[in-house]
Amino acid sequence: MHMKVRLLCSMVLLLLWPVMAVAQKNSSYDTGYHPTIEAGLVMNSEAAVASAVTSQGYCFGNGLYVGGMTGIVFGSVSEGGGRAQAVPVMGEVKYSFLDCLVSPFVGLRTGMVLDVSSAGVGFVVRPALGVDIGRFAVSVGLNLQTVTYGTGTAGSGGGPFFPGFTPGNTGNSGIYAGLAYSF
Repeated sequence: MHMKVRLLCSMVLLLLWPVMAVAQKNSSYDTGYHPTIEAGLVMNSEAAVASAVTSQGYCFGNGLYVGGMTGIVFGSVSEGGGRAQAVPVMGEVKYSFLDCLVSPFVGLRTGMVLDVSSAGVGFVVRPALGVDIGRFAVSVGLNLQTVTYGTGTAGSGGGPFFPGFTPGNTGNSGIYAGLAYSF
């Protein structure tokens, strides 16, 4: 008898979960200032590079978020293939499709990255798809990055540096995965 009651309760909760998810609001639909923290990982065939960033921006109340972000990238590839710390400074645009607890979104980050150990400067483009789940967001996308140093361009003998997409190079371009929390 207890097994039937548990199964029935489980089925009712499973059926009501989408209704509960739709009934709750998505924080991207709250108008005003929204700070976010995010832990991320860029993975390619050669390396995995971790990051911790914060995004500060404005939600317009219709799912659109515009802001700027910065943080630290740990173990990024520097000039000569060594490991370094880098500081990204990027603009961000994100659009969350639904005003409910669970909503898919698209996002784009672009800007520059500063290799603080080797005086390198680079350009980053990071398109992403994800899901907002309450105040949390999970995203997956591409991290495309170039880096130029004072003595030339790293990893390519003067050409564009897209490590992870060029055979034989290691580095900071690759698949990005992130977990964020909005305050």
